[in-house]
Amino acid sequence: MSDTDNEVPSFKPGNPFADKAIRYQEKHLVLSRPTARDEAMKNAFPLGGGFGHGSMRSREKSIDASVRRAGEAVQAKQNADHWMAMAIAFDKGEVNAQGRAIRSEAEKRFEASCDNMIMRTVKVGDMIDIGGNDLLKVEKVNAKSVVTVGGTKWKASEIANVVPADVTTGIADVEVEND
Repeated sequence: MSDTDNEVPSFKPGNPFADKAIRYQEKHLVLSRPTARDEAMKNAFPLGGGFGHGSMRSREKSIDASVRRAGEAVQAKQNADHWMAMAIAFDKGEVNAQGRAIRSEAEKRFEASCDNMIMRTVKVGDMIDIGGNDLLKVEKVNAKSVVTVGGTKWKASEIANVVPADVTTGIADVEVEND
């Protein structure tokens, strides 16, 4: 474990993720620290003491406890990393108090203009690609979404490509010549 793992950073006041980040960091430090038995064995047996004393049942319980503690330490480290990243992102202004990414006004305007452009080009009868295997036929066009045959509603941001109806009807008429 490095020295940076032992440091508990300070966060800005009002950071909603700071308490969890610090709590999981401290839990990880406690669980990854050697137990009193480990320290005693290290001093008594410099080459390692193992699990060789007592009955078979007590040795198994000791091994199980050691494995369980290691698993809890790994889980605590993962939680600590997650909540530390959230707390740092909140302090930098990258996420809000709910943990959602904060987008700039320019990003929002760009996305809205792309959605508007897509919605201006889609017409009833067009085929749209939403990233699946087949194209879907548009049955109804709304201001911010389309409804395909079958009644599924798709937002503009979900549409990957639009194939106009006049292009799709011409595809069926093309004959393929075999050499």
